Amino acid sequence: MKLRILTVASISCVFLILYAFAAPVYEQILEVNVVNMAKAQTSNATSTSIDTLFDRANNLDNQKRYAEAIPYWKQILAINSTNIDALNSIANDLDSLQRYNMAIPYWKKSLAINSSNVNALTSIANDLDNLKRYDEAVAYYKKSLAINPTNIDALNSLANDLDNLQKYDEAAAYWNKSLAINPTNIDALNSLANDLDNLQKYDEAVAYYQKSLAINSSNVNALTSIANDLDNLKRYDEAVTYWNQALAINSSNVNALTSIANDLDNMQKYDEAVTYWNQALAINSSNVDALTSIANDLDNLKRYDEAVTYWNQALAINSSNVNALTSIANDLDNLKRYDEAVTYWNQALAINSTNIDALNSIANDLDNLKRYDEAVTYYDKVLAIDPNNDVASSGKANDLDILKSNNK
Repeated sequence: MKLRILTVASISCVFLILYAFAAPVYEQILEVNVVNMAKAQTSNATSTSIDTLFDRANNLDNQKRYAEAIPYWKQILAINSTNIDALNSIANDLDSLQRYNMAIPYWKKSLAINSSNVNALTSIANDLDNLKRYDEAVAYYKKSLAINPTNIDALNSLANDLDNLQKYDEAAAYWNKSLAINPTNIDALNSLANDLDNLQKYDEAVAYYQKSLAINSSNVNALTSIANDLDNLKRYDEAVTYWNQALAINSSNVNALTSIANDLDNMQKYDEAVTYWNQALAINSSNVDALTSIANDLDNLKRYDEAVTYWNQALAINSSNVNALTSIANDLDNLKRYDEAVTYWNQALAINSTNIDALNSIANDLDNLKRYDEAVTYYDKVLAIDPNNDVASSGKANDLDILKSNNK
């Protein structure tokens, strides 16, 4: 019995000793478990909070209520500043609100997390385009293309920016890359042709405009551009063909009508040219260029009487048109209507009193009218301006001889 009592006491003693050592460890384990549970609950609460905020923001975006959505995206970022979805969504909302300057920093934060985010790169570039900061935009489009060289939108946008910067050679290279992906892209074809026009490579430009026409034969811009290029190359006959195609689409295209008329003038087909100038006048009767061109053509055809009519119409629009005044005077001289001619020469002189051609012409008309005394006065005016003028010197000498002879 004594032995048994000692054994129980010993066991109790051992138990107490073990408990003294184990209790602190157990309490530490318990405390860690409580902390972990608390963290888990906080994390779950945060996750639930973000999900709720995300749903609200997303719903507002779907309703196109972008300004209202932004505060919810910002709340998400306050919880997690590296949430790419929130960064991209705020940037998109600001873009939709055309607040491009404010959108860019959010796209850049997104890029700082993922530098190969093509959407962020192109979005920054688009924002810079909207802000007309083309030079900066070019850099972002190039970064985007370094990741995806076949991004046709980036190629086209980059080319457009280079066009805006008047870097036509570089732009042409990117339009060509775009066309390598999609050879039927009319915008790219026309833009490349336009760049070649700006570089005065008219022959090459024509080839691209013709490709554009092969896709859309009623593309008036391509037709008139080819015609312009052929005019620049002085291939007037070919140009007329394209101008006429443009007219077949729009018969009241004044630019086409006047361009055909000019081409026919360059080919000295004055009769045909007059027809087109008259069509242009039928659309705009106060087109001074058309009026004076018809008058010139009629002069070249020696139809002076008709020419005078058109010169007078031009004068009715602009009474100080010296070219019209002197041309009428010349026509009247050719018609030997010297008295009338003098009137128009004098009107030209009223605008420019040192017009030597007008002074000599008046003197010559007075000679033809046998008014030698008056003629000498005008020859003297010429010689006061130009003492070595042969026409005035010989004219005056002849008139003085005639006057001397008449006085005998």
